Amino acid sequence: MSDEDPGGNAEAALEGLAVTRPDLVRLAECLCLAAGVERAFLRRARLRFLPRSTAGLEAELWFSPLVEAAGDQMLVLDPVMSGALRRRLARGPVAHAEAVREFTVEAHREAPPLMRWFEELLWAGSFPADDGHRRVRDALARMLLAVTAGEDDAADDLGRWALHYLPRLPEGVLRYDDAWRIQVASSERLGLEPPRDPFARPDAVAEGARALVRREVVIGVAARSGGLVLSRPAAPGSVAVPASGGHTVRLDVAGLLEPPPRTAPMRVEIPPDRTVMLPLSAVQRLHRSGTPGLSVVHPGRALEVAVASRPERTPRPRASYIASLMRDGTIVLHDHEGEPVSTVPAPSSGATRRSLALSARGTTLAWIEDNSVHRCSVVPEPGHVRVTSAVGELVSVQFPPGGGETPTWASLSDGVLVHGAVGAPVGPGHPAGDGVSAVWPLRRDQPPAVLDDDGRLWFSRTSGLRQLLAEGVTAVSGCHDGNWLVAARRDGSVLAWRRGRMEFGNLVGQAPWAVTDLAVGADATQVAAVGGDGRVLVCDLSGSPTQTRVLQVDFSADRVFAHPGGWTVAGSGGPVELRTEDGRRHVVSLDREPDRRAPDVPSWIVGCVLAEVDASELWRRPAVAPSEVMRDIAGTGVRCVVVGPFVPPPLGDEDGAFDGLDGSVPVIEAAHAHGVRFVVDLVVSGDESGRIDAVARASLYDGVRRWLDRGADGVRIGGRGAVGRRLLRDLHHLLQGYGQGVLMRNQSRWPTPASFDDPRDALSLADACHVVTLLPDNVLAEAILPPAPPDVYRFGTYEGWLRRAQRALAAARPGAQWAHPLPEQLQDPAHRALAAAVLLSLPGCPTLPVELLREPGTAALLRIRHAHLALSKGGLESVSFDRPEVLGFLRTHGPETVLCLANTAEEPVAVSVPVEFLSGEGAVRLLDLCDGRAFTCDTRTTVTVDGLGVRWLLVAPPAPSVLGTRG
Repeated sequence: MSDEDPGGNAEAALEGLAVTRPDLVRLAECLCLAAGVERAFLRRARLRFLPRSTAGLEAELWFSPLVEAAGDQMLVLDPVMSGALRRRLARGPVAHAEAVREFTVEAHREAPPLMRWFEELLWAGSFPADDGHRRVRDALARMLLAVTAGEDDAADDLGRWALHYLPRLPEGVLRYDDAWRIQVASSERLGLEPPRDPFARPDAVAEGARALVRREVVIGVAARSGGLVLSRPAAPGSVAVPASGGHTVRLDVAGLLEPPPRTAPMRVEIPPDRTVMLPLSAVQRLHRSGTPGLSVVHPGRALEVAVASRPERTPRPRASYIASLMRDGTIVLHDHEGEPVSTVPAPSSGATRRSLALSARGTTLAWIEDNSVHRCSVVPEPGHVRVTSAVGELVSVQFPPGGGETPTWASLSDGVLVHGAVGAPVGPGHPAGDGVSAVWPLRRDQPPAVLDDDGRLWFSRTSGLRQLLAEGVTAVSGCHDGNWLVAARRDGSVLAWRRGRMEFGNLVGQAPWAVTDLAVGADATQVAAVGGDGRVLVCDLSGSPTQTRVLQVDFSADRVFAHPGGWTVAGSGGPVELRTEDGRRHVVSLDREPDRRAPDVPSWIVGCVLAEVDASELWRRPAVAPSEVMRDIAGTGVRCVVVGPFVPPPLGDEDGAFDGLDGSVPVIEAAHAHGVRFVVDLVVSGDESGRIDAVARASLYDGVRRWLDRGADGVRIGGRGAVGRRLLRDLHHLLQGYGQGVLMRNQSRWPTPASFDDPRDALSLADACHVVTLLPDNVLAEAILPPAPPDVYRFGTYEGWLRRAQRALAAARPGAQWAHPLPEQLQDPAHRALAAAVLLSLPGCPTLPVELLREPGTAALLRIRHAHLALSKGGLESVSFDRPEVLGFLRTHGPETVLCLANTAEEPVAVSVPVEFLSGEGAVRLLDLCDGRAFTCDTRTTVTVDGLGVRWLLVAPPAPSVLGTRG
């Protein structure tokens, strides 16, 4: 709302009022330079400029048409009439206008700054002067700073005030970009849409204004089988991802399953205290070998998917290869290259659609709606929908496999299953008194197999129904020529019947889950099964177990179709890229790798970063509540603290002589309340020879039990005592009685390099422990501290130690974790930060002091590590470069690969990275996980690492610089 009056209506009304009530108009003139008029301000203005008037004039103004709103203590002039009053004031004597200005300034000298700046803008916009431009610019700049600087409720109040008053400024002031920035920034802060811009400024102006009030916000991201769950604040168990935003955080979400160019990203808005579920539908075409071909990802949950087995591939018009029925009833069509072709709008009546079918050539679409068969041509675009009524309750609709464009369907009428087709008589009836959930095949010339609502499979023939399976059938399919029928039971077993021998069903495969869908290959030699995860089980119809294979997809597959040369798999989820408003990018994917841990290895310890906390920080700070300390620790991203050191009490001492045992329950409960595991660091002492006698062992068992009874999640054993394999096994057995408890071994005597080559020694290290320390800390210190010769520490020490440690873990129990200590020799903060970055780049359980994890740089790396499976769970491969001062590690988990680079030199170093080493084929895109920047590289690329710096680069397929629509 501006104070301008293009039509002159306000001017005419004001002039008319000035004829009949001149004192009223003159009093209003004396108020038009104020943002708001208090009762005292009004009284003083009347006495100053109209001293002979009475108090009745004030009351008349209070209820006059010149006022927009009036309360008990203040009135606000109508903005249009206020503009007309200022123009009238400007046409009068200059001395009078300046007197009104001086009076307003003096009366509002103690008013809030934003009000004074607004009144200054009213004057500067209505009474131009030589320095008017500067005055307007400076006042707007001060106002912009005021509404963008703070992050508390007072700043929000300033934003509300600005949105109310700023549109009342003269048009000449509103033309300044800062005037628009103030409105946009205030709206962003309050979570509102900005008002319409009357001057059509470039989008960059508004974008820059929103950036002024953005702050760092943590968003929780959890990859689920159905898509992505985004939470604010981060929900327990989710990955904490930093994003920029104001009241509302905006993210662009794009599926990475598709090859570039990808479908345009979806904008997601996350207000405070909100959880957003973003379902993603995925379809991928697999060659017989399992190599992915076409991939399509689009937002929303597809209720059903239909695939053309032999789509037309002519350039124009393009037939449809994929049809997806979305939750709202819309049908989305994609061609054989994955490009969106068209959509069939949802029914206006709100009717439910089901049983989606696509002809073999992809030119005709059919579905069931209102118990009628609907079909339409989809080339070049969806045409007129033809509706055919059926007899009884429709069960399903299909197209002939040979390429016909006329669908056939099955319906249930008075307990009899009948077939029908457009222009053809109803086919033979088959008894089906228990309801029908699936029929195969839908052909008039062959008797069908029927899956009833109770999960029983029947075969219909002229002599009557024959029961093939009595219960628990989850899916049924077959080959289109009718020679094979396949079905899956709830226990995952897949059976096949051959035409002419329906009495015998052969077990052809055993799936690890309840099968949700089956498909027989185009050559009728294999059957594929899916069950809601990333595996596709392909079995030989002959029943040969050696021919069974498992193909992998990077999403949750629940539908499978056969096509010549392979399979088409449909489902939900898949890897996605999140892009924040400030350009940073994060990649999130679901963990599809099989779990190779031993059954007794707690899942939470895998890849967990351990934060060492001195007991004095928790026990000797009585002024600070345990919850506050733990909230501070959890804010760094820490998920497990190792607290100590503690010494086991004497045997039989039940009075809490164990230092720290008393009073530990509130601390442990505070840790658990903030999602942090609590591990006790125990120091074991032996005799002069380091031996631990029976009494000391019993004391240790007793101390561990008492800690576990108080809620501790595990223990770490260290000290100079000779902790043997038998002692560790006994402790491990004790921990098993407490569920998810972990046992860690902190070596007091470093192993020798030669000992790693003996598998028996490796077993003794990790046979009973979940986490063991394998490397001496001085090895990493020598790699970082100058002036050690690069050719000594790179290949002769550090990389060699890493390889030996990997061999030791490979020989130990599955799931054993590798703890990495921070070198005590490092005292310089820059060297300690670099060592922490190196340890966070390695697999297993890096162990770092909590005060180092509180540093912003290390805390940011910890959050990134939590967000990427390759960094927390991936394998390790050392990378050698032409610059030996740069340590390189390649971390890979499933489809995700991260290249970690650490520069031990004081100066920046550029290293040459061969692309074929990263991907094995073509160009790649490297996404810097630390700053969100991405760049594409061919053949070989040069990467610069800052002095004593680290870079984590996610390896991804190349993508355009701006995500957009295909083509």
